[in-house]
Amino acid sequence: MDFHRYWTAKLWEKPESEVTKTERYDGKNGFVFPIFYGSYHKTIYREHPEWKAKVIERVEKDFRKTLSATMRWQQDMIDFYNEHGYVETKLGFRRHGPMKKNEIINTPIQATAFHRLLWAVIDTEEAMKKERMKSILIGQIHDSQVTDLVEDEFDEVIDLQEEMMTKRIWDWDKGVPMEAEFKVGKNFIDMQEVAA
Repeated sequence: MDFHRYWTAKLWEKPESEVTKTERYDGKNGFVFPIFYGSYHKTIYREHPEWKAKVIERVEKDFRKTLSATMRWQQDMIDFYNEHGYVETKLGFRRHGPMKKNEIINTPIQATAFHRLLWAVIDTEEAMKKERMKSILIGQIHDSQVTDLVEDEFDEVIDLQEEMMTKRIWDWDKGVPMEAEFKVGKNFIDMQEVAA
């Protein structure tokens, strides 16, 4: 399922098939992530008055009920941090120091996602060298690979990067479907989304 589209449809009280890309983006960043990382309906309504306050409250209750095991895990992370002074990722990395609630909850998820991205960056670079591509991987920004793309290698680079970004790395990530999106442009302002 498209998790963000599902909850956005509930906020707008319409079928998932009618949720636009902009609405999905707003639902993801204005509701799903804030609720997931410790916000609540009143704060969300102040930021998004286009959604009905009562609907946000109802959807929040449904969200928390649906994800009750995740909410328990979050509380366990907070309790662990309060006792030990650090949080730990599934890969064994530890983050110490003063942290807010959302940072405690976010660290094991985002840090692991970042390490997954770095793994994909290394694999992509090695594969591009092996294939003697003229295109080069020049870096990463947040959860994206940035490539200086030679035009006649377009399809080959897109296919390779999709494979590297979506392949399974660890046994425990097999249950999560991975997708990659691509944008191409002469610069960051003129980027256009392309199909993989």
